Amino acid sequence: MNFWGNTPKFFENWHGFQYFTNTHTDGGAGNHHNEFIKCIQVMSKNKHWNRALDWCCGDGGLGLAIIGEKMTDECVFMDNYDLAIEHCKFNLHHNNIKADVIKADKISSLDCGKFDLVIGNPPNCNICEIHRMYQGGWLKPNPLKPMNYQEALKEISSNKPHRTFDVEWQIHKEFYQNITKHLNPGADIFMLEWEMQSNPLHWEWGELPEGLSIYQWMDGTHVPTLDRFKYVLHLKYEP
Repeated sequence: MNFWGNTPKFFENWHGFQYFTNTHTDGGAGNHHNEFIKCIQVMSKNKHWNRALDWCCGDGGLGLAIIGEKMTDECVFMDNYDLAIEHCKFNLHHNNIKADVIKADKISSLDCGKFDLVIGNPPNCNICEIHRMYQGGWLKPNPLKPMNYQEALKEISSNKPHRTFDVEWQIHKEFYQNITKHLNPGADIFMLEWEMQSNPLHWEWGELPEGLSIYQWMDGTHVPTLDRFKYVLHLKYEP
């Protein structure tokens, strides 16, 4: 297996599985991903789902976790980043798990039945966040010329190719506009979001589709170890 980028991480016991990851294919190794799973269990009262979708799965860490925790009988993995998909397939094969791993950049193009549960940690910064990254020292501005946002996007993408910026929230919009077509009645959606911009509690760009509503949420004030900027959102589909 050809891992590249930063030093790979190996988890001997990731919710009962062996799990390989690195910063370029991150699919669930961070502490906040463990807290994400714990929040789902608390908010759902340890509910069990027949069929799940790990949207923006990366190398499959979150999907592996819900399988390992016996939260679902079946999980489909979806991402649009080739290297992440390759690593996701490796993790599943290494743990003798048979599951569909689908490359798709839009939920509307998904064609693999319906789900009772959807989990995801989607891209959650839009182009406005570039300015904040410069201020925080993540990117080094050139003092001799004004900031070029397109050049900044290319620079970020070359350093962190799996962390796509959701410019004008097009990825989020497309997901929420089309996800109900893939849900069974009573389905649950749990999303890990960052700060307020990508959080539906603070959206300024439209309503959720009919039948889909925010049921509850937890954030850093409820779960201090989650990270004060993280939100776990629970949405329900009741057509």
